[in-house]
Amino acid sequence: IGAIIELFPPDGQNQERRNKHLFLEVKSLSPDVQAKATPLSINAELASEFRLAGLRDICIRVVDSNEISLDLIELSIKDQALTRSDMWRFTSSLAGKCVFLNQKLEFAGIRAQ
Repeated sequence: IGAIIELFPPDGQNQERRNKHLFLEVKSLSPDVQAKATPLSINAELASEFRLAGLRDICIRVVDSNEISLDLIELSIKDQALTRSDMWRFTSSLAGKCVFLNQKLEFAGIRAQ
């Protein structure tokens, strides 16, 4: 619990997007999941973005949180007037959160993608 796991298809199943791996932080596990091997379920939008097919084998690896970090996020904000403080608060709200490509974000009425 509190670990970061990496999910990706086995070699050969993800040739065109070899470098797309999904990283998740495990915040809690129910006792029945800890006791036995159970299927992993993730959001369908995430699964399709990372080419993780349903009912297929995937590779799972525990990763040290110091090994991974996000260097840059580019946000598109249209038809909204923002001050510098709005932008700072919005970007600060993303620190430590999971974000993914084409995700729609909202904070204090500010919408971005």
